[in-house]
Amino acid sequence: MSLSDIRRAIGRPVLRLTAGALCLGLSACQVTPLYADRSTPGYDMAARPAADIIIEAADDRVGQELRNELIFLLHGGAGQPADARYRVDLTVTRSDVGILRNPIDGRATGQNLTVRAEYQITDSATGDVVALRRQAVTTSYDRFEQGFADIRAARDAENRAARELAERLRADLALFLTTEAARGSNQGA
Repeated sequence: MSLSDIRRAIGRPVLRLTAGALCLGLSACQVTPLYADRSTPGYDMAARPAADIIIEAADDRVGQELRNELIFLLHGGAGQPADARYRVDLTVTRSDVGILRNPIDGRATGQNLTVRAEYQITDSATGDVVALRRQAVTTSYDRFEQGFADIRAARDAENRAARELAERLRADLALFLTTEAARGSNQGA
């Protein structure tokens, strides 16, 4: 018997055992999409996050833009539910920092706009704050000599930041609802 025959004789059973162990190991994984429609009772909230969240009014233009984007992402333009389980209170701040300078006069020609959202998730039934979270987005824009163009560039940067921040908040809220649903189904079991 040659060395290659021995390798083949030993290799096939080892390969079969390895493949079987790998299949068993992978069958224990439970990877599912975040917004998947789950048939188990504990996952009803994660399948439809919009029905469980209401976004409270904001104080300023950037906060209102963020709120509008978030409501649209959660509810698809259908408006907010009247009997939501959770209430989200947003506190939005913005800050500008000059990043590029004109070498002749030292004026800023480029800006970084940072929009920060601190938000608390409150249980509507009990009034208890169940989560306090933060997210931030930074976007850049150019400064212009013309007043209107400068204001418009800043406004466009605020809108871009609000859209991106709304995407992050939607993902964060969906994750929150998923963990709450899993926690509720584990306590009920």
